[in-house]
Amino acid sequence: MKTNFVAFLFGAILMTACGGSASEQEQAKNEMESLAHRIDSLEQVLFSHESRVDREAAAQLLQSYIKFVDTYPSDERAPHFLYKGAGIARGVGVHNRAIEMYFRIMDDYPDFGKDPEIYFLIAFTLDNDVKDIEGAKGMYNEVIARFPDHEFAVQAEERLKTIDLTDEELIELFMQRNAEAEAAAATQ
Repeated sequence: MKTNFVAFLFGAILMTACGGSASEQEQAKNEMESLAHRIDSLEQVLFSHESRVDREAAAQLLQSYIKFVDTYPSDERAPHFLYKGAGIARGVGVHNRAIEMYFRIMDDYPDFGKDPEIYFLIAFTLDNDVKDIEGAKGMYNEVIARFPDHEFAVQAEERLKTIDLTDEELIELFMQRNAEAEAAAATQ
């Protein structure tokens, strides 16, 4: 009798565990899809405004991207959401957050396939937004070293040639290049 009770108790526990697991998985899937739907809705709100950025929608979308990635890091959408989120963070002036997100993509999703662009965007953000010229130089050099044949390496090389110039020196350089281009066009 005692063994029947133990077998019954074990069976009941096993059935409850299996049933609970399936419903928990279903609930987790529903939560994930609900969050993904929220992201879709916020993207539509944010990207439907032609000339002005809805900063509140941008902040909510950024939070939703991060929550999704933190909660479902193995979902195939996670690196895409990080990438989009980094762009939004840059766009609304949260530059260090954008850099963190770009690094997270490289660390957590090495097969994402946008490494040259991400390295360049980190360098560009450090250069133009954060004004960390030394950090930007290091990242531009990293782009060149890691991806020497990529178009972003060419852009990084060009930027390194002018990164230490003042605004006045840049204007003078561009005017000189313009004059040279016009002279070359006139001789053709």
